Amino acid sequence: MELEKIISYTGDRDVVTGEDIQQVCTTQIQNKIFDMVRAVTEKNQKRALDLYYDLLTLKEPPMRILFLLAKQFRQLLLVKEYAEEGIPQPVMASRLGVPSFVVKNIAVCARSYRISELRQAVTDFVDAEEAVKTGRLQDVLSVELLIVKYSSARR
Repeated sequence: MELEKIISYTGDRDVVTGEDIQQVCTTQIQNKIFDMVRAVTEKNQKRALDLYYDLLTLKEPPMRILFLLAKQFRQLLLVKEYAEEGIPQPVMASRLGVPSFVVKNIAVCARSYRISELRQAVTDFVDAEEAVKTGRLQDVLSVELLIVKYSSARR
Protein backbone atom coordinates (compact mmCIF):
# COMPACT_ATOMS: atom_id res chain seq x y z
CA MET A 1 0.00 0.00 0.00
CA GLU A 2 2.83 2.38 0.86
CA LEU A 3 4.50 1.69 -2.48
CA GLU A 4 1.28 2.59 -4.26
CA LYS A 5 1.23 5.91 -2.40
CA ILE A 6 4.80 6.70 -3.40
CA ILE A 7 4.19 5.66 -7.02
CA SER A 8 1.07 7.84 -7.13
CA TYR A 9 2.97 10.72 -5.54
CA THR A 10 5.93 10.56 -7.96
CA GLY A 11 3.84 10.04 -11.08
CA ASP A 12 5.76 9.02 -14.20
CA ARG A 13 9.21 9.75 -12.78
CA ASP A 14 11.70 6.86 -12.85
CA VAL A 15 13.46 7.87 -9.65
CA VAL A 16 11.97 8.13 -6.17
CA THR A 17 13.93 10.50 -3.92
CA GLY A 18 14.30 10.53 -0.16
CA GLU A 19 12.34 13.79 -0.17
CA ASP A 20 9.43 12.03 -1.93
CA ILE A 21 9.36 9.38 0.75
CA GLN A 22 9.60 12.02 3.49
CA GLN A 23 6.62 13.89 2.04
CA VAL A 24 4.47 10.79 1.88
CA CYS A 25 5.55 9.54 5.32
CA THR A 26 5.14 12.94 7.00
CA THR A 27 1.56 13.17 5.82
CA GLN A 28 0.96 9.63 6.95
CA ILE A 29 2.39 10.35 10.42
CA GLN A 30 0.30 13.50 10.86
CA ASN A 31 -2.82 11.62 9.80
CA LYS A 32 -2.05 8.71 12.14
CA ILE A 33 -1.53 11.08 15.07
CA PHE A 34 -4.83 12.82 14.37
CA ASP A 35 -6.58 9.46 13.97
CA MET A 36 -5.03 8.22 17.21
CA VAL A 37 -6.19 11.28 19.15
CA ARG A 38 -9.67 10.86 17.67
CA ALA A 39 -9.72 7.19 18.67
CA VAL A 40 -8.72 8.14 22.23
CA THR A 41 -11.50 10.73 22.49
CA GLU A 42 -13.99 8.29 20.96
CA LYS A 43 -12.90 5.79 23.62
CA ASN A 44 -11.83 3.29 20.95
CA GLN A 45 -8.91 1.91 22.91
CA LYS A 46 -7.89 -0.87 20.52
CA ARG A 47 -7.70 1.50 17.55
CA ALA A 48 -5.86 4.14 19.60
CA LEU A 49 -3.23 1.64 20.72
CA ASP A 50 -2.89 0.12 17.24
CA LEU A 51 -2.25 3.59 15.81
CA TYR A 52 0.21 4.36 18.61
CA TYR A 53 2.19 1.20 17.84
CA ASP A 54 2.11 2.09 14.13
CA LEU A 55 3.56 5.50 14.97
CA LEU A 56 6.32 3.88 17.00
CA THR A 57 7.07 1.56 14.08
CA LEU A 58 7.38 4.66 11.88
CA LYS A 59 9.99 5.95 14.38
CA GLU A 60 7.78 8.74 15.70
CA PRO A 61 9.24 9.83 19.07
CA PRO A 62 6.94 8.99 21.99
CA MET A 63 7.56 12.43 23.51
CA ARG A 64 6.26 14.11 20.35
CA ILE A 65 3.17 11.93 20.50
CA LEU A 66 2.78 12.87 24.17
CA PHE A 67 3.08 16.56 23.29
CA LEU A 68 0.43 16.29 20.57
CA LEU A 69 -1.94 14.37 22.84
CA ALA A 70 -1.43 16.97 25.58
CA LYS A 71 -2.08 19.79 23.12
CA GLN A 72 -5.29 18.14 21.92
CA PHE A 73 -6.58 17.56 25.45
CA ARG A 74 -5.79 21.15 26.38
CA GLN A 75 -7.84 22.28 23.38
CA LEU A 76 -10.67 19.93 24.42
CA LEU A 77 -10.65 21.52 27.87
CA LEU A 78 -10.62 25.08 26.54
CA VAL A 79 -13.45 24.44 24.07
CA LYS A 80 -15.51 22.77 26.79
CA GLU A 81 -14.93 25.72 29.14
CA TYR A 82 -15.63 28.27 26.41
CA ALA A 83 -18.87 26.48 25.53
CA GLU A 84 -20.00 26.63 29.16
CA GLU A 85 -19.27 30.36 29.13
CA GLY A 86 -21.44 30.73 26.01
CA ILE A 87 -18.56 31.84 23.78
CA PRO A 88 -19.39 31.43 20.07
CA GLN A 89 -17.32 29.01 17.98
CA PRO A 90 -15.75 31.72 15.77
CA VAL A 91 -14.40 33.43 18.91
CA MET A 92 -13.15 30.07 20.21
CA ALA A 93 -11.39 29.51 16.90
CA SER A 94 -9.71 32.89 17.13
CA ARG A 95 -8.56 32.26 20.70
CA LEU A 96 -7.19 28.84 19.83
CA GLY A 97 -5.66 29.99 16.55
CA VAL A 98 -7.44 27.31 14.52
CA PRO A 99 -10.13 27.37 11.81
CA SER A 100 -13.79 27.23 12.92
CA PHE A 101 -14.31 23.74 11.50
CA VAL A 102 -11.52 22.50 13.79
CA VAL A 103 -13.33 23.94 16.81
CA LYS A 104 -16.45 22.09 15.73
CA ASN A 105 -14.50 18.80 15.59
CA ILE A 106 -12.89 19.50 18.97
CA ALA A 107 -16.31 20.23 20.48
CA VAL A 108 -17.62 16.88 19.23
CA CYS A 109 -14.66 15.07 20.82
CA ALA A 110 -15.00 17.05 24.06
CA ARG A 111 -18.49 15.64 24.61
CA SER A 112 -16.89 12.37 25.76
CA TYR A 113 -15.44 14.06 28.84
CA ARG A 114 -16.46 16.15 31.82
CA ILE A 115 -14.47 19.34 32.50
CA SER A 116 -13.01 17.74 35.62
CA GLU A 117 -11.73 14.79 33.53
CA LEU A 118 -10.14 17.13 31.01
CA ARG A 119 -8.44 19.14 33.76
CA GLN A 120 -7.11 15.90 35.21
CA ALA A 121 -5.92 14.82 31.76
CA VAL A 122 -3.96 18.04 31.28
CA THR A 123 -2.36 17.48 34.70
CA ASP A 124 -1.65 13.82 33.87
CA PHE A 125 0.10 14.76 30.62
CA VAL A 126 2.34 17.25 32.44
CA ASP A 127 3.08 14.68 35.15
CA ALA A 128 3.90 12.04 32.53
CA GLU A 129 6.35 14.35 30.79
CA GLU A 130 8.04 15.10 34.12
CA ALA A 131 8.17 11.38 34.99
CA VAL A 132 9.90 10.61 31.70
CA LYS A 133 12.34 13.51 31.95
CA THR A 134 13.31 12.55 35.51
CA GLY A 135 13.69 8.88 34.61
CA ARG A 136 10.81 7.61 36.75
CA LEU A 137 8.92 6.26 33.73
CA GLN A 138 9.91 5.04 30.28
CA ASP A 139 8.62 7.25 27.42
CA VAL A 140 6.83 4.54 25.41
CA LEU A 141 5.07 3.21 28.50
CA SER A 142 4.05 6.66 29.74
CA VAL A 143 2.17 7.43 26.54
CA GLU A 144 0.65 3.96 26.45
CA LEU A 145 -0.68 4.36 30.00
CA LEU A 146 -2.29 7.70 29.13
CA ILE A 147 -3.87 6.29 25.98
CA VAL A 148 -5.32 3.42 28.01
CA LYS A 149 -6.58 5.74 30.75
CA TYR A 150 -8.26 8.29 28.48
CA SER A 151 -9.61 5.83 25.91
CA SER A 152 -11.25 3.59 28.50
CA ALA A 153 -15.03 3.55 28.53
CA ARG A 154 -16.56 5.11 31.63
CA ARG A 155 -17.84 2.75 34.25
